[in-house]
Amino acid sequence: MVGCVALLGYASLKAHWALGGTLGVTDVAAWRAALAALTSVERFLAFWGTVLLDAVGAVVLLGLLHRRPRTLGVPRRVWRVLAWLGALVMGVLATTALVVTLGPMLGLWWEDPDAQGPLAVWVFLFVYSCFAVFALALALTAWLTRGASQPRPPVVADT
Repeated sequence: MVGCVALLGYASLKAHWALGGTLGVTDVAAWRAALAALTSVERFLAFWGTVLLDAVGAVVLLGLLHRRPRTLGVPRRVWRVLAWLGALVMGVLATTALVVTLGPMLGLWWEDPDAQGPLAVWVFLFVYSCFAVFALALALTAWLTRGASQPRPPVVADT
């Protein structure tokens, strides 16, 4: 469930932006100019498309947590493969992005302060931390449910 909460945080921020909000935007004029340069399809995919991908991620995570060997007609093994692939992709993305974001903050290298664009640094930290938590939740859930699809032998009590 922690992974779903992380996705909800990210999806909430994207939905806020899609509805015209400016939370985390440091330069509203530059933000609106960047959005104006996008077509309506690109804008939809940039905001609502990622919210839909979050919903897919939540379905994978919850599908793996379901106790039946087949959830929505899909075998548990398929849910586990999807979870491992999602954990790998999101983990690499989150780790790379957090290193790139934290590097200048920790003085590891210099970066032009304007290089982040119209968004505040905390937005990057929040988004990629959400991705990292989701990746860990996927990997942990896939690992902990690895034997869940095999039938368990009946327990026989000693008499």
